[in-house]
Amino acid sequence: MILLLELQRYAQENHVFLEYIIFYRYGQPQGDSLRSDLLKIFNYCNCLQEDSFKSIVGQFFSATHLRATYLFQEDLSHTNLRQADLSHSYLLQTNLSGA
Repeated sequence: MILLLELQRYAQENHVFLEYIIFYRYGQPQGDSLRSDLLKIFNYCNCLQEDSFKSIVGQFFSATHLRATYLFQEDLSHTNLRQADLSHSYLLQTNLSGA
């Protein structure tokens, strides 16, 4: 997951690769429906230890496309979301303090 997020960030910063590196975090998008797959990954990782996903992978969320993602009640506090695209995402009760 970290490698894929870093490849996507690199492609976003170096527009030469933008058309060659496309990262769909849960397969090809299906219209405008909100996707909860990322929330499921958060929860699976957090079963091992609380906040484990955020502490390990959260620092690699900068400049990623997280649009139309269902992140209800997720704790993303102090996560690096610089230039991340959260448009059309469901963020009700999501903790974004310090992000």
